Amino acid sequence: MEEIQGIETKNLDHLGIVSGVCQEIGLVSLIDKLTKSDEQRNVSVGIATKAMILNGLGFYNRTLYLTPKFFRDKPVDVLLGPEIAATDLNSHCLGTALDALYEAGISSVFHNISLQAISTYGIEIKSRHLDGTSFMVHGEKYKEGGEAIGQIELKRGYNKQKRNDLLQFVFEMISANVEGIPLFIKPVSGNKTDKTEFPEVLEAYMEQMSKSKESIAGHTVADSALYTKKNLNRIDSLLWISRVPENIKEAKVALQSSETREWKQFEEEADYKYEEQQSTYGGITQRWLIIWSKAAAHRSNITVNKWVNKEKENLDKQIKSLLTKSYESEELVRQAVRGWYNKKLKKSEKRYHNLGRIEIKAIKHYGRGRRKADAVPKKITYELQLVDFEEDKERIAAHKAEKSQFILATNDMDSSNLSVDYWLHLYKNEQQKVERGFRFLKDPMFLLDHIFLELPRRIMALSMVMALCLLIYTLAQYKIRKALKEENKTVPNQLKKPIQNPTMRWVFQLLNGIHVMYVDGVKKYVLNLDEVQIRIIKLMGAATQSYYTV
Repeated sequence: MEEIQGIETKNLDHLGIVSGVCQEIGLVSLIDKLTKSDEQRNVSVGIATKAMILNGLGFYNRTLYLTPKFFRDKPVDVLLGPEIAATDLNSHCLGTALDALYEAGISSVFHNISLQAISTYGIEIKSRHLDGTSFMVHGEKYKEGGEAIGQIELKRGYNKQKRNDLLQFVFEMISANVEGIPLFIKPVSGNKTDKTEFPEVLEAYMEQMSKSKESIAGHTVADSALYTKKNLNRIDSLLWISRVPENIKEAKVALQSSETREWKQFEEEADYKYEEQQSTYGGITQRWLIIWSKAAAHRSNITVNKWVNKEKENLDKQIKSLLTKSYESEELVRQAVRGWYNKKLKKSEKRYHNLGRIEIKAIKHYGRGRRKADAVPKKITYELQLVDFEEDKERIAAHKAEKSQFILATNDMDSSNLSVDYWLHLYKNEQQKVERGFRFLKDPMFLLDHIFLELPRRIMALSMVMALCLLIYTLAQYKIRKALKEENKTVPNQLKKPIQNPTMRWVFQLLNGIHVMYVDGVKKYVLNLDEVQIRIIKLMGAATQSYYTV
């Protein structure tokens, strides 16, 4: 922000797009309606939530609790309304807004906003994708909430970032196949697992869809955490696709019979082959798609070779305990080695090696003093000299073949509704979109994974704000890409080449440097708009244009 004799400029940049999308989907008014925002509040719950979204999507390395500082050099009157000042967005204002969101129901409020957004943009959802991740909590103290009153518990649990010293909560999310738009969220306690929470999330989502009188068309896709007998029977009303865990008996048998498999080629995936089978796992009639991939075969070769070498090192290390012992006969040496190998070693310690050549050294023992050339030893003992472990080539090859495959299952028995190519596409390509959403939320530039709140209810509400940031981001990306294709226009990428599928992160960067100029405190002009920026703003529609006066 610069100020010269009654003239000052404030940074608008890409925040007009964020505000434009919020305006188009009616975010502020819907939140105020759902939370029954107190009319005595100077900043309504909806406005406060929008302010946190603007902060979250500002990409200025500021966490949400620094919102007043974030807005100090922003045109608050343009983005939030003429009656709002940056100082109004204090910790009390935002904290009570988070409380109101929690009281209204985190999952319910988000679901209603998402439904309204999808309806506004006319987005058709063909598949839904479920996954979970963990977020660390950096507060110095934690005020107990308690699951008994509907609040999450911050716990230590499995953490992908290996930060087991920090408390965490788990964040479950269902995303659409279109740009990974988030459809439903549920924060849960930090020690919960996807295996127990996936059916809970899907049942809660189905309940919300039923209340909204919306049908769940298409397929619901999840990883192997969903695939248990109990879980599958709980969601039997859905058409689901899941990866089959390799540790269940039926899967092990299926993966081990690769030598007799009649592979077929996918039409659209040259590096993948498949064989389709039927299964009744969990009492549910279903189709199994056993898939071999070139990339998995490459990874399998590296991984299994690493395991073989590690096993050999461990065997050589353990056999040393027998090298220092003496035996009365060669046979006793051999018995000791065979006993050690067959009884003391676990199966997991000798998966890839068999006993091979055993070398034994005879030790002659004489009496004291200088012995004659023809002296006869008083005793002969035998020591183990060497054990050669032979690789089980057949077993290694079989294991590499097993690890080159994976199994997808579905209860959709209609191959005309779910072809094998579409089946693979939904898992291989579309399922990655929910994971990209998590990576977005954990991006160091986003700084929403560094949570310093201490009240569980506010952490739950903040997780919803995080998801709203992702919702607005993905909606904006959907809209700009759709408009570029429909109007046959492009924007330059980082290499100055024209593209029609930019990430919204890059579009935001293209809008850097846009300012609002004030004269004696009154807005006069939007400055520094270039040709590319004007093109982007026009493509985003009337709501966005109003923030830039284009």
